[in-house]
Amino acid sequence: MRLFEVSPLNEQAIGFSVFDQDDVQVGILAEIRSFYFRVAALADADFWLAKDYAGAVTGRRVRLSLTVKELPDYAIPDLKEFEAELTVLAA
Repeated sequence: MRLFEVSPLNEQAIGFSVFDQDDVQVGILAEIRSFYFRVAALADADFWLAKDYAGAVTGRRVRLSLTVKELPDYAIPDLKEFEAELTVLAA
């Protein structure tokens, strides 16, 4: 029985556990801003990901479309700095 289902990723999912595609918990969904969401990481520093990498939201779980090994390639440590770089590149 599904108690709660959210799709696509939205504010209702804040506080949900975040798992990689291999079902390894990586943290808790802490914040959502436009096209990105912040994960309060269990092991390392918090990080941001594009919403595109949230594969499914079911129950109180967010499943990523990435593995733990792939996270460093896609994680954004500082969203403000990242957005500033995008602005410079677009100019």
